[in-house]
Amino acid sequence: MADLFSEDRLAKLQVGSMPTDVYARQVVTQTLKRHVKAWIWKGSFSFVCWFIDTFFGRTGFDLIFSSESGLNRLKNKLSKKKKQN
Repeated sequence: MADLFSEDRLAKLQVGSMPTDVYARQVVTQTLKRHVKAWIWKGSFSFVCWFIDTFFGRTGFDLIFSSESGLNRLKNKLSKKKKQN
């Protein structure tokens, strides 16, 4: 199972990501405003996250991250193992 959750997944997620200092500056700037918004959308993939959240909700995230994180493959492996027993 370790092969499903290797370190290359972390590296894959960081491709094209915003540097942490830039992200932190943007978030702090927003939180120090007089009228703070309930949600702060900052970062390289914030528009994509906003879009999924707005139009698909949790189901959209579940579908994407299940396949991206390897959970679908893990589920299939466990199902096959359970059927064998």
